[in-house]
Amino acid sequence: MMIEFCGEKDLAQVMQFINDFWKKDHILATSKEMFDYQYYDQAAGRYNMIISKDDNNELECVLGFIPTSRFDKALAKKDVIWLSLWKSREDASNPFIGIMVYSFLRQHYEHSFIATNGMSAIAEQLYNHLGFEVQSLYHLYIANPTINDFKIAHSPKFSDNDVEILFELELVDSVDIRSIGYHESTCYKNVRYLVNKYLNHPYYRYSFLTIPEEDLLIVCREITISKRKILRIIDFYGQPASMARVSKSLESFIIKNGYEYIDILISTDISTITHSKFILNNTDSATIIPNYFEPFDSRNVEIKFAMHPKLMDGYFVTKGDGDQDRPTLIKGLNI
Repeated sequence: MMIEFCGEKDLAQVMQFINDFWKKDHILATSKEMFDYQYYDQAAGRYNMIISKDDNNELECVLGFIPTSRFDKALAKKDVIWLSLWKSREDASNPFIGIMVYSFLRQHYEHSFIATNGMSAIAEQLYNHLGFEVQSLYHLYIANPTINDFKIAHSPKFSDNDVEILFELELVDSVDIRSIGYHESTCYKNVRYLVNKYLNHPYYRYSFLTIPEEDLLIVCREITISKRKILRIIDFYGQPASMARVSKSLESFIIKNGYEYIDILISTDISTITHSKFILNNTDSATIIPNYFEPFDSRNVEIKFAMHPKLMDGYFVTKGDGDQDRPTLIKGLNI
């Protein structure tokens, strides 16, 4: 048995493994472009994936990871490892091979902490066993008050909190990195990280809302379903309190541009955000704010994340962390 980093020579075998043992025709099994975007470490000449092979050179386990330094080398000193695809064969020669591969990663890649975003109930048990702290992302939204017949959302609520329109917002495709000030509490991410990660995506088209007055950069992705559209906040740089202060401006923006709603998934103290135009949606609510769109699934979904050894002060998780905002199949992509 051998455990090592995935080399370029291993790529075809790994993609076939994903197709055979994870999901047939998965985008990481069919698109080298997507695989390279998510995992390739050009400086090291290898992929950010740990693999295990048996004595016959057959793959038994793969564990992909996405370090924050993948999108800005300046973050290497406080690198966050985001675990993504983690799969062992049921007939592996060692029943603990998945744990062994994870231990190899911890020992051979320098990092500040390890995290993962999105998991099944079975995976949650595993992460609890490994000493991760598991929590759920909050799902907040602002619905368009001028729409009466919602097609994507179902029975959304509206906030009567009195918030001032501070800014006229506009989606842009480029960002002046120097225009957004530095926040000490968000030192695990920076503006360059967001720009490099989202502007270079091979399939999805992301746009930005920039509010220099708040030192706030918001990453958005538009989704269209049956001629209706929504705007999702995928990631952001700044203070959560700033998101509350611009909530009325966001409401004005979605009205002007005909979006059903704008939403965000986030882990942080949301007390300031819920005292704005944002509404917190619970999984068991009669209001439905969907999370799955490929294919479209009209239901609320609880998204859990985990961190090891504990939740880090000053670090908030968003939809875009890890590989949560990633296409699954090339065919039928809602871009």
